[in-house]
Amino acid sequence: AFDGYNATILAYGQTGSGKTYTMGTAGRSMNSGDYGIVPRIIEEVFQKKEAIEGENEGNTVMIRVSFLEIYGDTVRDLLEFDQAASKEVLIRSDEKGGVKIIGHKQIEVNSADELLDVLDNGCLYRATGRTSMNAFSSRSHAIFTIYIDQELALPSEGAEQEEGAEPLKEAKQSKFHFVDLAGSERTGKANTEGKLMKEGININLGLLALGKVISALGDEKKKGTFPPYRESKLTR
Repeated sequence: AFDGYNATILAYGQTGSGKTYTMGTAGRSMNSGDYGIVPRIIEEVFQKKEAIEGENEGNTVMIRVSFLEIYGDTVRDLLEFDQAASKEVLIRSDEKGGVKIIGHKQIEVNSADELLDVLDNGCLYRATGRTSMNAFSSRSHAIFTIYIDQELALPSEGAEQEEGAEPLKEAKQSKFHFVDLAGSERTGKANTEGKLMKEGININLGLLALGKVISALGDEKKKGTFPPYRESKLTR
């Protein structure tokens, strides 16, 4: 990510298998001192930021964060503290054929503790439900994203730079997604009905679409086929 590449870590598996625990997107309060992947990487991100800015006084690194939840067919902003406002987060195609998200917060953070606090607060709003397989089953896909914006001073070559001129800089932008997927489940085994059954069906549809995209990207036999990412909000 610090080299300018986008990155994603996915936690995938059956409900109750420990995805949220491993990813650490239940916040710090759940397992004090026993952090998952996200809190560990948050610490490393700010260590790296400090090292880069210490290499040259012209280097600056800005860290922002967003935290989204895909629940059924709805995208919610977990950093919107007035959850009663029901602000809709929209996914749209942009003029370059990419995907942009409209209506969600991106918060600038200046320390690991500040970023961990943002993670903890967002976790409070995640949708959970009780099934026969998991008393605190995540009923949504959670996407925690760290945005890294760097401006790096370039060494001057040849003649000395003119006095008062702005130093040459290289810009790098990247985003690092941490995706805690809702668990796949068989309706009979999870003993769900009504609302929980409908949630399970929506979860499995999203995971099916994700499986198709990963297969299109990684299966040598399907090389050159178009990844069907438009099939679900999760894959978009």
